[in-house]
Amino acid sequence: MATAADRGPVGVLADAAAPQLARRTLIRAEIDRELVDATISTAACGWEPTRPEAFETLARRLGVDCEALVHVGRGERGARDAGGQFRNLGGDRSLTGLVDEWQTASGAGGE
Repeated sequence: MATAADRGPVGVLADAAAPQLARRTLIRAEIDRELVDATISTAACGWEPTRPEAFETLARRLGVDCEALVHVGRGERGARDAGGQFRNLGGDRSLTGLVDEWQTASGAGGE
């Protein structure tokens, strides 16, 4: 999360049946909530994460355009349909590997 926060605002779109479940997940995962600028559950926004409207809602809460979103997860359709980017964590791909890629790209003059 710290690496993402260094790159811009951080939002969490949780596929959760109740808004408080998204926040509880962050607490249980021991994620520093100071690094998260917006947390939205699919129950609260009314859209499944496969729908671009879910990501449009998150972008509005973060105060950014959808094109600035980078969705890190396992489903790309909603994020890409909204105009954002997608980083796959499926299969054996790890979050640590993604962080390493971001840090390498930043050090090499990337994004």
